[in-house]
Amino acid sequence: MLKHYGAVALPCRTADPDRKGKVESGVAHAQKTPLKGLRFETLEQAQAYLDRWEERWADTRIHGTTKRQVAAMFAEERPVLLPLPIEPFRYYQYGDRTVHLDGCVEVDAAYYSAPPGWIGRRVQVQWDSLHVRLLNPHTGELLREHLRQARGKHRIPEEDRPKKTPLGYAGSAEPRR
Repeated sequence: MLKHYGAVALPCRTADPDRKGKVESGVAHAQKTPLKGLRFETLEQAQAYLDRWEERWADTRIHGTTKRQVAAMFAEERPVLLPLPIEPFRYYQYGDRTVHLDGCVEVDAAYYSAPPGWIGRRVQVQWDSLHVRLLNPHTGELLREHLRQARGKHRIPEEDRPKKTPLGYAGSAEPRR
């Protein structure tokens, strides 16, 4: 995740509170949030309240360590900040699957083909809301990447279809008409 966002971790020593005051003080600040005890009818009203709070209090306050105004320090930092990635960081689920006799593995009741020769073998699978990836369990090599399918559907590219099986076979993506 750090690489995705272009960030670097600066770990602190465990059980040494004197060395991580900045980290710990952020917790107290979050607990004393300006929203504490308030209710809003809509998310837009809450955002408007936070925008006013930031403009009138958070940006204008003097930072305790640097003794400088927060908005002025941010204005200096802004030119060197990287833009956020276009695509958000994807959180994958992981599992092991056995390739069925039809050459597919099952993920959330949908079926995705493995390369020929993998029937009966185990593969590692990663999936999120958009993709399903099949990996070689010994090398980590990407075997196949598929777009997610609806429950009960199959995703089988032409190169994975058996040469002597008619297109109407139950394992195909679309039944023959």
